[in-house]
Amino acid sequence: MQKKAQSRILWLVLGVIVIVIALFLIFKPKTDTVVEEPDMLVNPTTIPASQVVMIPVQPDIPSLYETLSDYFPVGAAIEPEQLDDGKHVYLLTRHFNGLTAENVMKSIIIQPTEGNFDWTGADRLVQFAREHDMDIHGHTLVWHNQVPDWFFNDSQGQPLTATPENKDLVLKRLETHIRALVGRYKGDIAVWDVVNEVIDPSYPDCMAHTKWFELTGTDYIYTAFRVAHEVDPEAKLIINEYSTQDPRKRTCVYNVVRDLRAAGLPVDGVGHQMHIDVENPSAESIEETILMFAELGVEQYVTELDMSIYTNDTDIYNVTNVPNEIMIQQGHRYKDVFDVFKRLAEHIQSVTFWGMADDHTWLKTYPITRINLPLPFDEKLEAKYAYWGIVNPDPSYLPMLIQKVNISQGTPVIDAKPDLLWSQQPWITINGTKALTVNFQTRWDKEYLYLFVDIKGSPEDVGKIEVFVDENKNRTKTYEGDDRHYIFQDDVCSSCENGSYRVAKDNGYQLEAALPLNLANGRGGQKVGFDIRITESSQPDTPISWNDLTNNQDTDTSQFGTLTFAVASKLTSAVQGTPVIDAEEDGIWADANEIVTDVWALGESGATAKVKTLWDDAHLYIYAVVSDTLLSDASRNDYEQDSIEVFIDQNNAKTAAYQADDAQYRISFNNLQSFNGDAKAELITSKTKIVDGGYVVELAIKFDAITPQEGALIGFDFQVNNDENGDGVRDSISKWNDPTNLSYMNTSRFGLLMFTIK
Repeated sequence: MQKKAQSRILWLVLGVIVIVIALFLIFKPKTDTVVEEPDMLVNPTTIPASQVVMIPVQPDIPSLYETLSDYFPVGAAIEPEQLDDGKHVYLLTRHFNGLTAENVMKSIIIQPTEGNFDWTGADRLVQFAREHDMDIHGHTLVWHNQVPDWFFNDSQGQPLTATPENKDLVLKRLETHIRALVGRYKGDIAVWDVVNEVIDPSYPDCMAHTKWFELTGTDYIYTAFRVAHEVDPEAKLIINEYSTQDPRKRTCVYNVVRDLRAAGLPVDGVGHQMHIDVENPSAESIEETILMFAELGVEQYVTELDMSIYTNDTDIYNVTNVPNEIMIQQGHRYKDVFDVFKRLAEHIQSVTFWGMADDHTWLKTYPITRINLPLPFDEKLEAKYAYWGIVNPDPSYLPMLIQKVNISQGTPVIDAKPDLLWSQQPWITINGTKALTVNFQTRWDKEYLYLFVDIKGSPEDVGKIEVFVDENKNRTKTYEGDDRHYIFQDDVCSSCENGSYRVAKDNGYQLEAALPLNLANGRGGQKVGFDIRITESSQPDTPISWNDLTNNQDTDTSQFGTLTFAVASKLTSAVQGTPVIDAEEDGIWADANEIVTDVWALGESGATAKVKTLWDDAHLYIYAVVSDTLLSDASRNDYEQDSIEVFIDQNNAKTAAYQADDAQYRISFNNLQSFNGDAKAELITSKTKIVDGGYVVELAIKFDAITPQEGALIGFDFQVNNDENGDGVRDSISKWNDPTNLSYMNTSRFGLLMFTIK
């Protein structure tokens, strides 16, 4: 009996052990550990997609992706936890037919420690996309951010140094990672951001000098594309970059992609991240970029589209009081950008937003913590003006845009002649009639608002010119005591008391007028409502207007545009002459005019410069003597080193964003050059010399958008960067004209340089 009892106990114990082992095998964690063959993870058991019930949000509005289905697919970057909410799931499936993993496919999530892969979040997104027939854009195989330290450390956790052995180690780690990630989702992910943000135009080789680059050179790029293609030959492999609308950045991207393809690397396309704002970059520069890469014959993807409501890194709106006009402006900007995308749809494979709605966006904390509303749907997941700008920009959905213009101080002679004063700013064009093309400009002084209207066409076709002014800019539906309506008809103004005007009919029709203002003195920065309306004599019922397209200005000031009074730009002249570029003040400089950098864009004191300019038929020449008591290049950022910067706007368009003719040249005290905009190394020659109390810079910039001639004007500014105490931080910026620190992206506040002959 004792033996039988012992036997039963033994069998009972064995049974319990078997049950425990079975339960462990059934319920073991889903994290896989790769020992030798990471590519064996190709067919794992995936996590089921969320079973949450979809909760409709505005089900009656048009689907975003269906509206654009004739042009390209539309995706959104998301996080797995957003699939837990029925409203987010509805928004995603209703308006998008593609998705990108915002973070969970980045290496720090996928392989936080070497050999340990966590597929939880990525699997969930892939499964969801399968079940809802959505395209997946893989982001990203290689990036210098959100990458775990172990990639670049030795077995003791110490940073690797650049040796052949360590290079091989890093590349082997990278290959293992890519084989696992691409292999797991082969057949599911059709497009991969293989390398992300590897281009930096501030370096002569155009490469970002990250840890990847420091340890492997460009071999990490070659390895990434080669291995990804080996694992999934059907997937499209692209380089993903930000600021591809910047002329210098896009040239670098273009050249790198061209050279990689020429070397046989399977680079199928370029991803334009498209993190933009309500003013920059211009729609024209976006179009130029897409057309440029179309010539290269690569596929193009818009990969991370969003639109900040700010134009700088410092402004903060009240959480409950973001100006409605900003949201309207954003709607019109989205319209303009998507007009470009649709017009060039044959060159665009897909457009992906970096998020779905304003409740979840990286811009809430970058570059600073503040409210930001960059996406088509608001924080309640409802359609915004941004959505309607894309889907249906009819005024019943998207209110008219209030246009804004900065106008310079100046007092012209009222003679209907476009003299020098009117040559200093770009003309504003009103969409014309069949017979007339209308341009205008405005100026101001303490007593008058000045207007010049230049109409191309037969003078007999000009029926009526009407000018509307709302001095206190109250934007009311009825006229107040400060509101004015001026009517010019048959060369007569019947409402111009206390003002003056002249009409000329040389090569069209010109009107110049001085209209009295009743506001207090000290107008710098002040704003007034303004509009202008033109009626063709043969079509009296169909006038054209600058801003109020409903043409209700007679009784309603709410749709007037805005004029902001700005202090006049400084004007200097460059005398004709050709110096030798040697950092010596040759005799030819004796006749040059001298300007000084006495405007502070950062700090209130520091390094300044005395600057002279010359010109010839091909070049602008600059000779600058910089006063700087301590010369520093401690920062690896070129803009924080002691240096000078030259800004030129060759067509003097004074735009809020750089155009193809705009350039920023930077030269440090030890003659290191760096560039932005259309600036190119081949267009500049420079020499520097350290002297007592500072340094001298002499340079020549070759014009590539204009041919200089006597009397011509260009936009121009000069800047001095100063690291006062040598700690690698820029402490002051002195400039000649532009008081902002935005000259690197905005030409509207540049001064003026006129070409003269001695």
